[in-house]
Amino acid sequence: SYPQFKKNFADRFMPAAEKITTTLLNTLDGKNLSYGKFFENSIPTRNGMETLQLVSDDIMRFLILKSLNPSLSVDDTHNFSQVTLDKLHDISVFKLGINAENPDYIADLLVSLMKRNLSKISQEDIDNFSNYLADKLKNVSPKNIKVANLIIDKTEAGLNWRIDAAKDIADIESLIEGEATAGETWGAIADFWKKFNSGVRLYNNHSYKIGEFTDTDITYSETKPKIKSAGDIEQKLVEQGGFTTQTNYSYLFDILQRWYGAMPEYNYDIDNKNARELLENKFLHGWEGVPGYLFSGNKKNVAFSHVAVGNHDKQRITHTFSLNSLLVYRNYWDEYGHVTWNDSTSEEVKNDLLGSHLEKASFFHAIQKGDFADVFHQISQKNLAKMAAFTDAMGTVLEKTGVENKDAVLDGFTNALEQLALNYKPMSNFFFYKNFEATYEDILKKVKEMKPQIADIIKELEPKVHEALTLPARQRGKDLAKLMVALPGNPTLYAGDELLEMGGEEKAKNFSFQNRNRLHWEKLEDEKYAHVREYKDTLSKIFNLRNDENLTSLVTGDTVLLPNQASAFYRDVVGMYRYNEHDDAIILMHNIGYNGYRHFSHGEPVEIEKISLMAGSADADFGITTPQSVPEGTKFVNALDASQVFMAKNDGCLYPLNADKYIMKDSVVILKRLTA
Repeated sequence: SYPQFKKNFADRFMPAAEKITTTLLNTLDGKNLSYGKFFENSIPTRNGMETLQLVSDDIMRFLILKSLNPSLSVDDTHNFSQVTLDKLHDISVFKLGINAENPDYIADLLVSLMKRNLSKISQEDIDNFSNYLADKLKNVSPKNIKVANLIIDKTEAGLNWRIDAAKDIADIESLIEGEATAGETWGAIADFWKKFNSGVRLYNNHSYKIGEFTDTDITYSETKPKIKSAGDIEQKLVEQGGFTTQTNYSYLFDILQRWYGAMPEYNYDIDNKNARELLENKFLHGWEGVPGYLFSGNKKNVAFSHVAVGNHDKQRITHTFSLNSLLVYRNYWDEYGHVTWNDSTSEEVKNDLLGSHLEKASFFHAIQKGDFADVFHQISQKNLAKMAAFTDAMGTVLEKTGVENKDAVLDGFTNALEQLALNYKPMSNFFFYKNFEATYEDILKKVKEMKPQIADIIKELEPKVHEALTLPARQRGKDLAKLMVALPGNPTLYAGDELLEMGGEEKAKNFSFQNRNRLHWEKLEDEKYAHVREYKDTLSKIFNLRNDENLTSLVTGDTVLLPNQASAFYRDVVGMYRYNEHDDAIILMHNIGYNGYRHFSHGEPVEIEKISLMAGSADADFGITTPQSVPEGTKFVNALDASQVFMAKNDGCLYPLNADKYIMKDSVVILKRLTA
């Protein structure tokens, strides 16, 4: 019977077939073909296993045909001439000498015969067949395989979807007014998108469908049916609405910005926090009934949730990271119109602004005195932050160039900026939201009106001013990219962030479209903007770590928070362990030295003696442990700097190789296991 044959085939024929296949593949490895090796030190390689898929049908056909008719030549097994077909047509259980009435007995005899005939395959047969396979694989390379896999993935996936403002199909106003329950409202949203996503799945079964859900924390009457939490709503919308995942606003959106600066969503508690505090609160503890990120859904949803740091209706990340973001976002006013901050805060803001070449501004004396009530009546916080960044950039450029009359140039530049930024100017609120190119064009127009003799100099310095202006954003942005790659989730950039595009939109969506300008791709070909190309190339290198075959744990791996590895300036270096069945990675990360001020835009070097691989105490509270100890002698290497190597000792910790201590100069370091 077929069930009996299938069982015997798997239990008895396949182990023998596997031995011959291994011999065959080892023979192919001896031919040093371009696709690489099937085995390294008797261990299957990833390239080899992918290449095997291209010839697995040929190998199985060869084994089955030779097991049924040992007299078939190697050519007969893959070159089906009429002679070969005639030989195959002659095969039957009766002609094979199997005479039995019981189907199960026939199945036993047939598999026994096939297994016995496998042993008759000679080394000459294997050599001849390996020549055929080598010829078939002669144009195959690891690069070709990756391209083919990419094409297959894209073909199977079809279109990917991100549904912006997915909640807006429902009557949210009724929920706010108490005329509808949360269950009714969010249930209607889930039902609507379930129908849509079912239609997508019908044609694009593997498509990646992202739901963007905002305002899930909208309050409703205590007397209405309750849902546990905003996080509970989000999870139900994903599962019941048929989405692959959601845009990860609840967990990672604010971590990513607050790690290196201030958070644009709120005007309270916006300061960046200690890395340990951010990760433990968001990944483990959660808040107000919302579970921690690692427990927010099934493993797939955690690993593939859509992680973004930018959005079309916010300030671009380059815009935020180039300015004093604390000055931009903090609410310094009380309900009576008084500036509310303490002396230390005033001193911090004053010091940051005093170093920004604002000496020619009319309100500079008020800044020196720390009289910010006077300052803010002349210029808004946002405009002041942007003006200070531009004057700082121009002042820095003038210090490094041989321009004559530097004071006059800076004076004219500052006065033009002030004319655009001061509160009494019509439409001055647009000043903050405009991108770099539009702002610089406005500055030039003003300079031509006020001091035309320096206009050409200011125009010529535009690329260098852009470079100096975006330096803090580039320093933060590179570390941010490494953080996004290291943390669980699917990292994405808002189009143009890799080109250092700037701009923002008013709080009301689409009010001025300042964040939707065309992308300046031409800068990649302009040597004057070499810093843009270098930034884009660096981001590509960082994000491509997700394609490293020895770092698949960054894509699908589980996550364990390790103990603090070092501390400095009241902040911690946090360890993280990512692992799956294929590989593992160790991440060191901190935000020591960073805050929202423009002049604190890079991490401080930190000295680390060793890397502890035990799960942190907070993990233990949630039953999370490292799966196994790292054997002594195991080496890990910095995925972006091969000169930094660490080795495990018998205490289960990693130590820098050939050095007493490790000086961590980057705020995020990703280590991968060093393979032979």
